[in-house]
Amino acid sequence: MYIQELYQLTLWAEKEIIEKQLIQKYQQLIQKLTENSQPSRPKQPFEAQKDNLIETLKSIKLAVLNEEQKNFLAKLNILDTLGENAIEKIENILFKNSLDIATAIKYITDMRTRLNQGMDKLTSIRTGLEGNVDVEDIIVDKVVMRIHFDHEASINNVTDFKKWSTIWYDISRGITMLHGETPEDIQVVGANKGSIIIELASTYAITKTISEIILKVLQVVEKVYDIRLKAEEVRAMKLNNKKIAMELEKEATDIKKKEIEKVLEELLSKHTHTDGEVNTTLTKSITKLLDFIDKGGEVDFTIPDNEDEEEDEEVTKMKESLEIKFQEIRQIENKLKLIQHKS
Repeated sequence: MYIQELYQLTLWAEKEIIEKQLIQKYQQLIQKLTENSQPSRPKQPFEAQKDNLIETLKSIKLAVLNEEQKNFLAKLNILDTLGENAIEKIENILFKNSLDIATAIKYITDMRTRLNQGMDKLTSIRTGLEGNVDVEDIIVDKVVMRIHFDHEASINNVTDFKKWSTIWYDISRGITMLHGETPEDIQVVGANKGSIIIELASTYAITKTISEIILKVLQVVEKVYDIRLKAEEVRAMKLNNKKIAMELEKEATDIKKKEIEKVLEELLSKHTHTDGEVNTTLTKSITKLLDFIDKGGEVDFTIPDNEDEEEDEEVTKMKESLEIKFQEIRQIENKLKLIQHKS
């Protein structure tokens, strides 16, 4: 994670956690539950405090963070105290798990304590970085895609860099042509090292198409991984008949080909910028994107936070739709990581 991104995360926490008084709202619920735990006192409803906390948790804009920033929140042990995960956890504690009130208080207090400790650390980081970090202008009108070149899709030398640059040009070309645009409409806005990360910025429409393709591709890769694991299991049995394993590998290849055709047909049915060249170029885009993800590459999305500017209803709906799609993508990517680890 860039030092600028760490600093931006501390600013985000100030805005989303401190200014929205999230810790205090946790405490208000705990206080009301504690009052109800006293045997000598009449029971008081806590719906108002619970609803107030949940509404605030719903308003937390996790979608404007990239995955490395979210991972940092997880390392601080506070990611599960924010957003939808926290809401699910609180509702399980209060209603679904049939816990006694003392245990419910204990669990919610633990969430509040961890959030408070995490904010103390983020505030200390912000204080240390204040005035020492140049914060670049934040992109507010496009979605930032972070392309992670990892595993078999890693970049280790200039030859790899040339190869994957060409592949991502081809991926971008097919998708932008579908929208009547060009690869030049996707900007390179940053780069990082480690497993090499390239940051691209694209319009909502192009990002929607890319995310739709990635979601479909991930579902294909998931099927392919499952078939490959079965093939490995067959090989591990050391049977004389190797035909079964070979047939399973062939099935994985056939599934890839069929699913690419299905994705292509579905995309072309939704767009008007379609002709022979677009079909050919888009097929190449889908094929190469599938190959990139199959080799261990990842694409991470960050939705811009531009609440200070007026936003029309169509853009708001698009952002909400993208956020749901990005969550689905992340769920499958996390599942594939577990499969890769096991294999």
